[in-house]
Amino acid sequence: MRPDGEGTMQARLQRLARLAGQPTPAAKDVVRAANAVGRYIGAEEAYVIRSGDPHFIRIGCQCPPESYEIKQRGYWLIWRELASKPEMVAAAVQAEGGFVLQCLPATPHVPATHVAMILPGYESTSEVFVARGPWPHGIGQRNLRFLEIARPLLASIVANHLDVTRRERQQLQLQALADVAAAFNDAEDSEAVLTRLATALAKASGYDWVTITVYSDDLERIVEVAQNIHRHSDTETAAGYLQGRFGTTISPRGNTALGRILVERGEPWLVPDVFADPDSPNLRFFGDVRAWQKFYERAHILSLAVFPLVYQGRPLGTVAFSSSIKRTFPKSEVEFLQALVSQAATAVKGVQLYRDLQEWREELARREERFRSLVQNAADLITVVAPDSTVQYQSPAVAHVLGYVPDEFIGTRLIEYVHPSDSALLASAFEDVVEGGAKRFDIEVRLRHRDGSWRHLEVVGTDQRENPAIGGLVLNMHDVTERKRLEDALRHQALNDPLTGLANRASFADRLRRALAHAHRTQTRAAVIFLDLDDFKGINDSLGHSAGDRLLIDVAARLRSAVRASDTVARFGGDEFAILLEELDDPADAAVVAERVLAAVCQPTVIDGRELFVRASAGIAVSGHNGAGVDAEALMQSADVAMYVAKARGKGTYEMFEQRMQAQVAAHTELVADLHQAIGRGELFLAYQPLVRLRGRQIYGFEALLRWRHRERGLIPPGEFIPLAEQSGAIVPIGAWVLQQACEQAAKWAAAHPETGPWTMSVNISARQVQHPNFVADVTRIVQESGFDPSRLILELTESVLVMDPDLVLERLTQLKGLGIRLAIDDFGTGSSSLSYLRRFPFDLLKIDRTFIEDLTGDGVDREITHAIIELGRTLRLELVAEGIEDPEQLSRLQRLRCDLGQGFLFARPLPASDAESFLARFARRARRAA
Repeated sequence: MRPDGEGTMQARLQRLARLAGQPTPAAKDVVRAANAVGRYIGAEEAYVIRSGDPHFIRIGCQCPPESYEIKQRGYWLIWRELASKPEMVAAAVQAEGGFVLQCLPATPHVPATHVAMILPGYESTSEVFVARGPWPHGIGQRNLRFLEIARPLLASIVANHLDVTRRERQQLQLQALADVAAAFNDAEDSEAVLTRLATALAKASGYDWVTITVYSDDLERIVEVAQNIHRHSDTETAAGYLQGRFGTTISPRGNTALGRILVERGEPWLVPDVFADPDSPNLRFFGDVRAWQKFYERAHILSLAVFPLVYQGRPLGTVAFSSSIKRTFPKSEVEFLQALVSQAATAVKGVQLYRDLQEWREELARREERFRSLVQNAADLITVVAPDSTVQYQSPAVAHVLGYVPDEFIGTRLIEYVHPSDSALLASAFEDVVEGGAKRFDIEVRLRHRDGSWRHLEVVGTDQRENPAIGGLVLNMHDVTERKRLEDALRHQALNDPLTGLANRASFADRLRRALAHAHRTQTRAAVIFLDLDDFKGINDSLGHSAGDRLLIDVAARLRSAVRASDTVARFGGDEFAILLEELDDPADAAVVAERVLAAVCQPTVIDGRELFVRASAGIAVSGHNGAGVDAEALMQSADVAMYVAKARGKGTYEMFEQRMQAQVAAHTELVADLHQAIGRGELFLAYQPLVRLRGRQIYGFEALLRWRHRERGLIPPGEFIPLAEQSGAIVPIGAWVLQQACEQAAKWAAAHPETGPWTMSVNISARQVQHPNFVADVTRIVQESGFDPSRLILELTESVLVMDPDLVLERLTQLKGLGIRLAIDDFGTGSSSLSYLRRFPFDLLKIDRTFIEDLTGDGVDREITHAIIELGRTLRLELVAEGIEDPEQLSRLQRLRCDLGQGFLFARPLPASDAESFLARFARRARRAA
């Protein structure tokens, strides 16, 4: 069956649509439709199979299953792979000699001998379209697109063939539970009623197999078992299961323990995968797990949910929903199934009451009739109206559905209770019956509840004016308010972030596409601002995800308040946000908004009594500006690139996209990747710069300084790669490595030169390290393993560390002080800390930043600032360290200012480990000579 040139994709789809429009297609129509799809994609043969028992059956094929081109086990493997992955539209299959060797998601270039796709039907997904190629170079993008479009049409044809008509099938679903009540009139015994109930639950829920188990009044025996007649009505597996032909292990008539346990737990038993590890705790209720799994493989079942059947707090039995597709049981689905089971419990209780009533039938004839009427109309409203909608009869159910007494309704016009937006629809339906000759109508309208709220009802109307016992239009009204609420909730969930309520990525992208189209028509611009919180991971790690979530909610509220109501704010996940600005005349307007947004974010936030200071980095892309692009994907990518550049340039700021940024980000990304592998490649090493006492110029200790010798670029300046390590999180493992190397080296020198005295080793610590949950434990372990005296270890922190989360930092620094470790505040005077922080935290040393030392020899402000810092340190009883001393005059000035310690090129540059040890040895020799 090769491409026959019968027209375009559109023509082929129109042909399928005509077949789908037939109310009762025959098997030959299914064959014609499958062949039409197969011809388009170049298949040799194409057909539809459906799950039977124990065989898969080709629709429209009279040959026995043993003669099919693929063996039954192969069809099972194809079906199970597709059914367990609903997101997979089509599968690329490799088969040989009737055996399936491989089944993968179909993509344009994956070779395949066959292509298969599930046809999602009305109640199940047990029909599969199969086409035989081969396609040695892949099926191609155009064919995949055609299959995706043709799939619902072909599914509709097959579904209509297997059932009565689409309209009747939809009506059955909407009236499934109402039919249960009618069963009391038709069925001869309770078993028939329960079978009808199981069938109704299967149709309403979309599950393949529903089993109702009813217990005795004393909960010691199973008295009745019923299943839906749909799908498995005459099959060997279903019949054998009900008759107990699979032995006592696989039997619906076991004991009542499961139901009692589920009632005690207060929740259903959900099994997303019945073929999970037999030792899994979730499968313990099966008993003989492997026997059940073998049975479920035969029955083509993948997932199971068992609910306790409870009426007014008393267990009646269980309802088991079995599915041929793999279910994840989201909360909304479980709630929907629970609602069905609750209605079923009422019906089952009605069955029991009806059974009891039959035993007293002759004595209670009149009560039996009334009871049957009540059960029949318990769930839905039955209303008889005149052609002008005047109510002639109203069933008692109106009380619990709409809050009215039936007598209140009689004599009023039903249309007066209808929502103004729906009244024309109801009037039109009445007109079609009264004047147009229609016998029946199906509509959905909203009716006013007594409390003023609106209830959604599905209305099925039939013309019974000619019936002398009725003489009007009979309306069967089913309350679907809860279902509509669930649908709205699912729709909101699909378009909004569940944590913040903001638009999600999919919703944002859709609005951006519409905004760009509008901008093109109106000759304006649209802009995207990508926003990412700086160091958010540290907050999550230190305070926990609950605190992180509350911070995200607070940031979302600030973003909303910082933009116009017409602008869109979205959360893409984690700490990533996006803002869509529409109808901009000037690209600079986007920068103004970005400044306002960043200012709103950086305001302090209090979480769990802790004051947090959060900053964000932003990237701006304006449509058609600086090469940012004019389509949605390009614009979002450009904003992302600009945000990346903003983070690389120091965080807490924004960047407007420019085309040259693409190359910068690519180089930046490559360098970050290399940095993550630098330890393993042995590219990192430490240099050691001495600290000396300014009076006497005796050695005080060393500061360990990190260096990176890149395998291609050579030495990379610390100012270039250390910010990258901070941003990417690589600073945590790298910082631990630096501390370990420095402590081990210091321990070796101390052992080799004991006469040098208790000099110190200083190591720089980053904010990311302090925020990490294992920070204190890691420092403790490294110091203990190295053997270095903790009282000789100095950890240096910058002022920026203190303001991130002051309470957490104080707690962890106090723990380090308890180990004997000394603490220094580095680069003092360049950050944002205050005197209160210096007094609050347990620092031992204060390091004056080199920028103040550079201008020390002049008479300017820096000299006064340096003098003030030294006096401040002396007041707080801190040792003072001057950084960047390069000439004797600076040294002389610092000595006069009574500064304690110093480091800089005047004394020594950062030295390799061997040279630093030689420096230490020379100091030792001088000490011995002096002695």
